[in-house]
Amino acid sequence: MGVLYRNYSESFNETTFYACCEYVGDSTIRFDVDENGNTREEVKRRELPKLPPKTRLRVRIDPPIDSSTAAAGDPITGVVISPVKEKGAVLVNVGDKLKGRIVRLDHTLGAAPRWTVAIVFGTLERNGVEEKVSLKPDDDGDRSAMSMNLGRIRPQTGGLITDERPAGGGIFSFREPGDLVLDAKFVSEWETR
Repeated sequence: MGVLYRNYSESFNETTFYACCEYVGDSTIRFDVDENGNTREEVKRRELPKLPPKTRLRVRIDPPIDSSTAAAGDPITGVVISPVKEKGAVLVNVGDKLKGRIVRLDHTLGAAPRWTVAIVFGTLERNGVEEKVSLKPDDDGDRSAMSMNLGRIRPQTGGLITDERPAGGGIFSFREPGDLVLDAKFVSEWETR
């Protein structure tokens, strides 16, 4: 570096680096672990009773999904509306949440307009702890008003359900014109694998 002073004197400073190495260290200080290094969430997860296969969950959608603003890939939250008990112990509480994604949202126009919605849930939050779950729908299929008024849900024909059902997800069909809103009125049942 060269410096020229007001009295016209000069000063030069030269620094040379040779065989330089960079040393980096990362440290983490945590105050949320026990004496074994486990976080509170890990401890809570271990204390949760395991969900056995074929555990049934009744779920409503909250917040609502509106087809005018929703798209495939959007997150979706299902809220458990019935407690799940086994041998007197509560496994899943009312209000526990399933989190997942809309994987398909199609609107077919024509003489018989239809919406097709595919949903996959991947995690269950219970007692403030998220855990991965593998679910299958118990009641996907035709959710048209006429089918629902007859008290039964009809599976789709033409391979729609069996061939195009996403892995671990359900596919629901609604014969409705205009926009579709899935809210608290849309209740579905899911079963753990």
